[in-house]
Amino acid sequence: MVIENFRPVSGTTRIYRCAKTEPLANIIAEEPSSQPEIILSTQTGLIVDLRSPIERDETKTQQWMARFAFQATEGTDTSLTPPLLLDENDNYNDNDNLTKQKRVLRLDVQPRDKVIRYLDDTWLTPSEKALSKMYFVFDAGRLHSLRMDVLNQRGLAGLNEAILQVGKSDLCVALREITRHLETQDSGVAFHCVKGKDRTGVMAMLLQSILGATDGEIIDEYHRSDAAMRDPKEIRTGDNRVLEKGNFCKNRFAGAPREAMVDTLVFIRQKYGSVCPGYLDSIGFDAVW
Repeated sequence: MVIENFRPVSGTTRIYRCAKTEPLANIIAEEPSSQPEIILSTQTGLIVDLRSPIERDETKTQQWMARFAFQATEGTDTSLTPPLLLDENDNYNDNDNLTKQKRVLRLDVQPRDKVIRYLDDTWLTPSEKALSKMYFVFDAGRLHSLRMDVLNQRGLAGLNEAILQVGKSDLCVALREITRHLETQDSGVAFHCVKGKDRTGVMAMLLQSILGATDGEIIDEYHRSDAAMRDPKEIRTGDNRVLEKGNFCKNRFAGAPREAMVDTLVFIRQKYGSVCPGYLDSIGFDAVW
């Protein structure tokens, strides 16, 4: 078992992205050998885990963190990351020993309950909202099917939209911690979810936007996860986009097609005017940073 979908984020230095990190537990009794293993275990000082707790294998995670001397940090308290100030010698005045430790920062940017609430409030039509109220009381199965049909219709672009909307506070903390680390430490940073393409893809898009990447560069970086998927079944094709009514359709959310990121960028600009500064200002990652 290896670290999947691992690569540096295009146009950046010391910033890496990947799928889940539990495979690091497989090298407990030996030295890291592959490039992802070496970079994550010895050249990275901050790893941002964007998953929910239920998605983690906590036993394996604790094993590899102990092996490579990482400490876990949880929570979304933005007071953990006040802006860094320059002293009289133009050096960052950073007395926080927390940034000097090797850390895994855990932030759930896609909590299921908030996604469902966003779906109900934003995507349901008036008639669907009326049905959902009735189903909530009398038929939980039909309510689930209604929600799945709406989510399937939205597809990957809709999933990205939900992450951006319900994960604002966590995304802000992640961006602040990544900024703090890169400005005060020599080691790299990495971030990941399960497959390293959806939540990870949104985070990469935000970081690239901050650094002035073009739309084409952002879309290309996102689409690279299509080729990186190890299981051919994960690649969306014209033959497997048929919706399964009433059920979550995995094929609608597989791969990383260009159009998904195109639509995501369109959504951000229609709602916030721009990614940077528009959306970033709205979540608290403003000019101070």
